[in-house]
Amino acid sequence: MKTAELMQAPAIARMQVDYSQEMAKLAPKRFRGLDKPDLQAVSKYIVQDDADILIATNAAGVPVAYCVLTTAAYKESPTVIPQSFAYLIDLYVKPEARKQGLASQLLKDAQNWSKQHHLDFLQLNVLTDNQAARKLYEAAGFKADYTSMHLDLH
Repeated sequence: MKTAELMQAPAIARMQVDYSQEMAKLAPKRFRGLDKPDLQAVSKYIVQDDADILIATNAAGVPVAYCVLTTAAYKESPTVIPQSFAYLIDLYVKPEARKQGLASQLLKDAQNWSKQHHLDFLQLNVLTDNQAARKLYEAAGFKADYTSMHLDLH
């Protein structure tokens, strides 16, 4: 695994389209699939100082999996302990590259990235209905802190 470079942004942006479409199928009231790659958004994560995209490539060097990380913080308040943390925004493995340990390796790399940035913890959100992702994250040691709930009004 390695940190993405700008020349890999088009391949990552194409994967992001597939990822967004999978998310839209899992939670159609919350997500919409992209119709075309968003090269600008992907490039922004690659060049930002407080964010990165980690990738896994196939034998030909073509990206087949990625995760997007950024830093965030809980600011001090009377009831909140200030902490800096890594936030895993997206993690996606192309269907033909699944079941090869790439997602698990990306999670390990995300942990290392977080430690290198001297962050307190690594946080992510996962859809309740995404059982495969939940199983992956739990196997990697992630535990639920709190549950986000919603009430549909339409």
